[in-house]
Order: sequence, then structure tokens, then C-alpha cells
Amino acid sequence: MSRSTTHTVVKKLRKRYLLALTIIGCIVIGSQILIQFAIQGNIDDSRIINLAGRQRMLSQKISKIVLEIDRSRDEMLVQTQLGELDKAIALWKKTNEGLLKGDVSLDLPGNNSDRIINMFEGNSVYYEAVLKAANAFSQISKSQVFDREAREKEVEIILQNEPLFLKGMDDIVFQYDFEAKDKVNHISKTEWILMIMAIATLLVEVRFIFMPAEKHIQGALSDLLDSEDNVRKLFDIAPSAMLLIDATDYTIIRLNVMACEVIGVPFNKAIERRFYDFVSGEYLDALKIANEERFYGEVSQIEAMLRNENGESLIMLMSVTRMTYHNQAIFLVGLADITDRKKHENVLRELATTDEMTNLLNRRMGLLMLSKEIEKAHREIYDLTVCFIDLDGLKKVNDHYGHSEGDWFIKQVAEVLLNNVRLGDVVFRYGGDEMILVLSNCTEEEAEIIMMRINLDLQRINKRKEKPFELALSYGIADYNKHKPDNLDLFLAMADEKMGASLYRVGSPEKGYI
Repeated sequence: MSRSTTHTVVKKLRKRYLLALTIIGCIVIGSQILIQFAIQGNIDDSRIINLAGRQRMLSQKISKIVLEIDRSRDEMLVQTQLGELDKAIALWKKTNEGLLKGDVSLDLPGNNSDRIINMFEGNSVYYEAVLKAANAFSQISKSQVFDREAREKEVEIILQNEPLFLKGMDDIVFQYDFEAKDKVNHISKTEWILMIMAIATLLVEVRFIFMPAEKHIQGALSDLLDSEDNVRKLFDIAPSAMLLIDATDYTIIRLNVMACEVIGVPFNKAIERRFYDFVSGEYLDALKIANEERFYGEVSQIEAMLRNENGESLIMLMSVTRMTYHNQAIFLVGLADITDRKKHENVLRELATTDEMTNLLNRRMGLLMLSKEIEKAHREIYDLTVCFIDLDGLKKVNDHYGHSEGDWFIKQVAEVLLNNVRLGDVVFRYGGDEMILVLSNCTEEEAEIIMMRINLDLQRINKRKEKPFELALSYGIADYNKHKPDNLDLFLAMADEKMGASLYRVGSPEKGYI
């Protein structure tokens, strides 16, 4: 078959196939929409029927409470039951309005049929009579001037109308149920029509698409068998490492040049070696997973650690496909070396969380860590103290001696801070000349001791007189558990304010710093 003829046949089959898929897709989508509509409709109908039934129970509950209050002589019990009566009346009224007009809080759509609306209107006479009488009964019962005759009258109204209301609600519930079943029947008929259309479309596909396609596929398979040698060559020269692994004992059946380079073993010595000589058991699980039917014999692009013959560890992106090779169950394993990429990712991740100049945490990561510590302190797990630090004289150093000296100033202070905080404390650069210590499980007094150690280290550096300027800083300390600020910004502002108000400084004693 010529290439042009093949192209024409494939084009026709593609058009027919796309048309058939489109029709089936539309049918499936339509079916799903109907099913979802039916499900939602059933949920709504169930909810409506349930609440309509509850209206009956609430009316009975109102009648029962009214009778108990009317017959009771226990004032405390009467007051309790009056509260229950008011709740029942409110819920009864809310549900009735929701059934009629819809209510989001009750999940009621309010899309009643004309027949049900008419039934509600017919039943409203008894509903309004019971509602009005129940409210009047409640008001009379709560009144300081008790009118027994008036209350007896309201009780009589409730008892006369409540049975009639129940009868009307029974009819409404039955109508709701009838309409719900009618909806299901309509949807069921539509589903049958869609199913017949789908079957007809499939039959057309078999006749005009799959049967012609089968003929061409058979021809393609014959061509494929004839070109097996070419496939082997493609396997061998593939630009990524590829191996054929026995599915029973994980021996290497075949591998290409790239795979030999990756595992560091020549082709003739690699054959019959076990794949687990190079990949540990936890990553071999990918081969077992590929054997499970629910994964369709494929596992794509999982990271695996490979150790080659020279003992070097490499991070590989591994994909596995289960297949048959000369009537033997095997795995086709593809490996791509991503060691360098992972190293770059780690470097980028580190750059994203640390300040490049000082190696302290950057502002974003520091504030995130502080926020987590505040959450712990809020639960009173331990004390939390923050020390807000400002580098004194940094601008003058930059102006008089250059920014390289200013950078030295910042790095030197950062190193001193890191050397004096405890394991688990957080140090981060908040701004150009601002740094923050987050001292967990630390009181203000203990924080002052840490600052004294920092002061001594700065004085030692200044005494060496390596630079024409001296290191100094101001700080303010805030204890979270003492002040309980509402948020992180307020907490930091508190420490900053203390720094400005108290002017605590550490650094050079000759300049009056303490």
C-alpha cells in the first residue's frame, strides 16, 4: 500500500472515528447530566418530603405541648414547655415558608408544582388558625394577668384545626412523592433512549470504523514484524537508558548503550545481572506495582536512587511498562539521569529560603517560622521571646567606607548572632539593617543573657581594631506570653517600639553602649 493511499484511508477513518466519538461523548455527557439531575432531584425531593412530614410532627408537637401546659400546675415546668412551644412554632413557620418559597438554610428549592401550591393554599386556613392560636396561647400563658378562659379558647381552636391541617399535609406529602416518582420515570425513559442511541452508534463504528481499521492494523502488524530488527536498533541507540527486565527474577535481558553507561557495566557482563544489584528494593516496588491490573502495567516517572558499579549514587527518573517479549513477561524500564537537576533544585530551594549575603533565613521564611512559633506559644506550650535588632551606624559605614565594608558589617553581626543563639532558635534578616531573633522557650530575662553574650563577642571584634569603625546594634525585647498581641505584626511592632523607647544597645563601651 502506498504512503498516499495509507494517508487517505487513515484520514477517512480518523474523521469517522472522531464523529462516532463525538456522538458517544455527547450521549455520555447527556446521560451524566440526566443522572446528576436525577440524583440532585432525588436529594431535593427526599429533603422536601422529609420536611413536609416534619410539619405534621411539629403540628402534633405544638398541640401536645399546649395541652401539657394547659393541664400542668407546675410553674417551672410550664416555663420550660413555653420555651419549647416557641421553638416549635418558629421552626414550624420557617419550614412552611421554606416549602412554599424556598430556603437556602433548609436546602429547599421552593419550585413547587401548581397543584402543590394550590394544596398549600387550601391548607393555609388550618395552618394560619393553628399558628395564630399557638402564638396567642403562648402570649396569654406568659402574661402576668392570666386569662384562663381566653387560653381555653385558643386551645380549642388548635384542637379543631390541627387534625384538618394534618390531613392536608398528608395529601401534600403524597403529592410530593407522586411527582418525585414521575420525574424518575421520565428520566428513566430518556436514559433508555440514550442507551439505544449509544448502541446504534457503536454498531455503526464496528461496521464503518473498526472493521476497516482491523484490516489495516493487520497489515501494519505484518510490517512491524518485518521491521523487528529496526526496532532493536532504535532500542539500542535510544538517547536514554532502557532495559528489558525479566518479570520473574528481575534479571537484565537486554539493555542499550546508555544503560551500560549509567550502571557502569559492559553489555556482555550486564546480561543476567539482577536489576536489584543497582536499584534498592523500595524502588523495585515500581515493577511490582506495574504488575497490578489497576495500573494497566505502567508506572510513569517516579524518582529512584541508583547506585552504579563504581559506587556512585544517581537520582533517576524511572518509568516502567509491563509487556511481552518473545512470549516472556518482561518489564521495559526507562531511566533518565536527573542528578544534576535535583542538585540545582536544592540550590534554588535554599536560595528561596535564605538571605544570600548572611546565610540567615530571609524575611519570608523567617516570618513563617515566627508565625508557627506564635501558634505554639498561643497554646501555652512554652514561652516565646522576640528580639528586634537594628544595626547602628550601618548607613555611615556605607557612606564613608563603601558598601563592601557595610556588607562586612552585616555579615559579621549575623555570624555573631548565629554563634550565640541556641539550637532551635530562629535568626532571620528582616530588612537592610534589621534582624530578628525568635527565641523559643525563653523569657525576657534569658533573652537579656543571650544579648550579653552577643555584646561580649562584638566588643572582642571591636578591640581587634581591624576596621576604622566599630560594630554596634540596638535591640528591643518582647515576651509573647506577657503581652498576648493579637497578631504577628503587632508583636513585631511591640519589640520595635521597645527598641526605640529603651535604646538598649550592645557594642563598643567607648561609645557609651551597654
